[in-house]
Amino acid sequence: MCYVVFVKNYYPEIDVSLCTHCGLCIQACVAHAINPATMAINSNRCIACSHCSAICPVAAVKWPKANDEPDIPALADDVADQLETLIKRRRSMRVFDRQAVPEGLINRILETVNHAPTGTNSRGVHVTVVRGEAEMKAMADLTMSFFRRIASLLLGPLGRPFLWLFGGQKMVRRIKGYKRHIDGYFTGKNILTFDAPVLFVFSAHRKSSCPSQDAVIWATTANLHAEALGLGTCYNGFIVLAASLYRPLRRYLGVPKGCKVYSTFLAGYPGLKYKRAAHRAACRHNFVSNQSDSHQKG
Repeated sequence: MCYVVFVKNYYPEIDVSLCTHCGLCIQACVAHAINPATMAINSNRCIACSHCSAICPVAAVKWPKANDEPDIPALADDVADQLETLIKRRRSMRVFDRQAVPEGLINRILETVNHAPTGTNSRGVHVTVVRGEAEMKAMADLTMSFFRRIASLLLGPLGRPFLWLFGGQKMVRRIKGYKRHIDGYFTGKNILTFDAPVLFVFSAHRKSSCPSQDAVIWATTANLHAEALGLGTCYNGFIVLAASLYRPLRRYLGVPKGCKVYSTFLAGYPGLKYKRAAHRAACRHNFVSNQSDSHQKG
């Protein structure tokens, strides 16, 4: 199952019969694409960010081929408290309930994440959703077979001297440890997906303004939404690494040509419930400010 992002091939238009000339769309337009005299939108400047249609009080800005977005309800007074709680209670989940995640829930996450920002509004992010026991196993088998070959090569007579040369004994021990985990996978210990029923994969076109940042922003947005909907999640960098190096895995995931995978996370109903936030050292920070009480470092 894949979700195709919006492509900028059409632009908004202002219905002058509805427009009150309040000027809010002109103030919101970062591209300066709106002619204040005629209220026409210059498509050569427009970046299709939708700020004009989002701010218009009378819904005079229309998108061809698209329905009007409904008004956004006001946020609850305690939304900041709820968001803080959500972030603090989130843990990487590695024990999943075998209950399937409804397709409607996945679609809800996809519809919401499509509102996440991208650099210069490039909208170059692509989301792949792997769901189903057979599909997840096929993806995991591809990934772990790739890592098994790499580990065997590095620990073999040709690869081991290079490990010693560039990484020393510590690197050799690390690769041996990985090899034990990889072998464990093929004897029934799923240390890659932990039997999660769903995998979200975020790729972005390499020619986008900032593809890695865009994909990670989308992954983080979708991850928090999944958590808010009662799912447990776990980011997975091993799948990201394998997808960047192993074409058969990219083909299986349906990663579009020109795109690279930058983030993935597992999702499913949690098999564990955590009662409190994990201990964290204080946030390291500093302020750049002319206010004397803000020159402290953390």
